[in-house]
Amino acid sequence: MPKSTLLSPNITDIATDRAVSNLYKQVNKLLSSFQVDADLYQNDILEGTVRAIYDTGLKSCRLEAKTPKGWVSVPAQLKTTARGYTDLFQLENSGDLLVKSSLKIGKINPASISLDRLSNLTLDVNGDIELNADGGQITIKDDTATGFTFDTANNQIRIHSPDNPNNQGYFTASADGVITISTQDIGGQDGHLTLDPDGQIIMTPEPSQSQGVHIDFDTTHTTNKTCSALYVDTDQTGIIASGQTLNITGIDSRVNTNSPTMVGTVNAYGIKNAVTCGTSGVQTAYGLWTEVFGGDTNIGLHIQTTDGGTSDIKIVSSANVADYCTISTTTNGETTIATVDADSHAANLTLDVDGTINFDSEDGVWNFKDSGTTLTSLTADRFNMFSSADQADFFRISIGSSGETTLTTVDDGAAVGHLKLVPDGDLILDPASQKTIINATDGLYFDGGGDTYLYEPSADVLRVIVGGDILIHAEENGDDGNRVYFPSAAVGFNQVEPTYNASTTIVDFRFSNKQFVTFGSGNITNMNVMFPDMSGNFQLLLKQDGTGSRTVTNWKAMESDESAADGSAAVVWAGGSNPTLTTDANHVDILSFYWDADNEIAYGVATLDFQF
Repeated sequence: MPKSTLLSPNITDIATDRAVSNLYKQVNKLLSSFQVDADLYQNDILEGTVRAIYDTGLKSCRLEAKTPKGWVSVPAQLKTTARGYTDLFQLENSGDLLVKSSLKIGKINPASISLDRLSNLTLDVNGDIELNADGGQITIKDDTATGFTFDTANNQIRIHSPDNPNNQGYFTASADGVITISTQDIGGQDGHLTLDPDGQIIMTPEPSQSQGVHIDFDTTHTTNKTCSALYVDTDQTGIIASGQTLNITGIDSRVNTNSPTMVGTVNAYGIKNAVTCGTSGVQTAYGLWTEVFGGDTNIGLHIQTTDGGTSDIKIVSSANVADYCTISTTTNGETTIATVDADSHAANLTLDVDGTINFDSEDGVWNFKDSGTTLTSLTADRFNMFSSADQADFFRISIGSSGETTLTTVDDGAAVGHLKLVPDGDLILDPASQKTIINATDGLYFDGGGDTYLYEPSADVLRVIVGGDILIHAEENGDDGNRVYFPSAAVGFNQVEPTYNASTTIVDFRFSNKQFVTFGSGNITNMNVMFPDMSGNFQLLLKQDGTGSRTVTNWKAMESDESAADGSAAVVWAGGSNPTLTTDANHVDILSFYWDADNEIAYGVATLDFQF
């Protein structure tokens, strides 16, 4: 045993300090009897309840006291100086052991240091704590369960799961200070990584890197599965008080290149998304899928872009990125949809809806332009179509009350703004009132606007002008009677020649007032004379054939429905009997009829023997 003695710790309580100092004096007396060549010496003090031990292997001393739970030990320092207290530790009034200088554990024999399970170990140093394990691993356990492993050989810190120490989380350092956080689930793929701070998660990557946060998610699924590389679940669980506003965002991206002043080109992307699919199986690619539900107001996409020379939305052709469509909104909500064809002018805009296209303009104006020039405009009750040569020349459709519609043409320089209807079919006028109206004194022309037309020169007068001549003048004179006359025309009828039939020959005055029948090779038993449903004068020329002496047995009067006349089924002849026809060959008789349509009676007069 070295000839030096143990040094008493500094105890803040004076009475305790005096008692411990006296105890150390007695211990030093006993230690003087130890042999220095022994591996481990001990000597009991106070009848086995306190003992002093010197470990020659560790070159250290300790005092041990016996308790109901076992022996408790505290280190002791050999007195090598004249100072009254040890530099190694001191005991506080609370009973804590305070290490006053550096604490270093090395070359421990035996190979482990254990504290009683009811004991706590606190390290509170003003300097550094160094753990140096030549084996490469430092393990922290709870009883036998491993909680942490510091693997210096692999530059790794492992956190072990309480259910299975082989389920672990890894912090691994590699070259250039690269840190990799990994998880391992031995029994499956449930080794999730959860960040649950009582504050923010802040990432500040090194500014020179090309990617700030990199997520590399490769899936190996072969059955039904929904997966996401980045899944953000943001829930508001508190109640927003009345008068308060909450703005909550799932992903908030802020990109700012405004400072410093740039010299080169900067392309800034708030979100840049690229989705690539193949044609194997059935694959559908969505560049952006958004679903918004449940709000009083639901907005699927909100875009705010600086006005002037910019586009709020730009859709680029996959065939040529120089071909595109833009949607831009500027002051007062003015919005423009534009298409650009870099090579020609084939950037058509097509609306192909499976339903109705509704246009709802607040001020009731719609303009259709060609390179900025308005060619067509729609208002609440007016349609205007402007000449591309002169916008002061236009066509207009105006709608008034009760749907009254007016078609108007305007010629700014003259009066040749004609209105032409050129249908590839019929032109049908079918008004519900059954009236097709032409204003008084206006003419209805039939020769392209020349000198053949109908018009009303004065009230209740209609004239038919052909070639500039008045052919028909018709007027209604009330009690003075109506009249139609032909100032510059003769009036005639087409002469119809009915077919001869020996049994029944039909003369149908419904088709013409003038008819001509020539006997055939014999007489006619029945001459059926058919009249229209209106009264009038009718004439029949009846000619003998080359033989002559042909006769008509019965002269029957027929009304317009081809039945026998109700007033008289036979023609009523002057003198009361049928006329005796001329018998000479090729001579002609003229038989004149007045048809009384009201009473359905045909009155006949014969003018005979016109010779050739």
